[in-house]
Amino acid sequence: MALTPKQEAFAREYLVDLNASAAYRRAGYTAKTEHVSAVESSKLLTNPDVQAVIQEAMDKRAKATGITAERVLTRLAAIAFADPRELTEYHVTCCGSCWGVEEGEEYDAAKAPDPDCKHCLGRGVGEPVLRDTRTLSPAAAGLFAGVKKTKDGTQVLTHDPLKALELLGRHLKLFVDKIEIEATGELAVRLAQAQERLKGKT
Repeated sequence: MALTPKQEAFAREYLVDLNASAAYRRAGYTAKTEHVSAVESSKLLTNPDVQAVIQEAMDKRAKATGITAERVLTRLAAIAFADPRELTEYHVTCCGSCWGVEEGEEYDAAKAPDPDCKHCLGRGVGEPVLRDTRTLSPAAAGLFAGVKKTKDGTQVLTHDPLKALELLGRHLKLFVDKIEIEATGELAVRLAQAQERLKGKT
């Protein structure tokens, strides 16, 4: 893999933010327009030797950090399938007027509401219950993202389970929203250009 100094610089800079056009410029290449930069950087990415250097660096990075595809998928699955009731619940119990408590009787706040209660109309009294995070299951611990004190009390923060499901589904190719083709040569360059233009719009 005999790369030129600029190609080596491009591969190194690409690993910073995975932005081909930006890496192209930082590596010392010049282009008259952004379009030319996108085209030329895409060509560099299709260079087998450049690809090999980038992949080797990514593999080393994954090994050094211990971040593997399996670990990422395991964490996503924990977020996606955790039961949020392990973090918070909403308990509804009887109000003080339910069940006709007589004088001298002990009021049992844990009882369910009296459906015939004329005070709460059977709705009872609701109260949020926060769970001790020290006893969470691994899945619920993965869902948990911390707590925040607000003027209304304590808010439990969670990672987005729907986003985690989406990422898992895309990895497993459960959602077919595009046609996958194997592109080579000029078609590969054009597709790479289109991807760069889309990145620029986001």
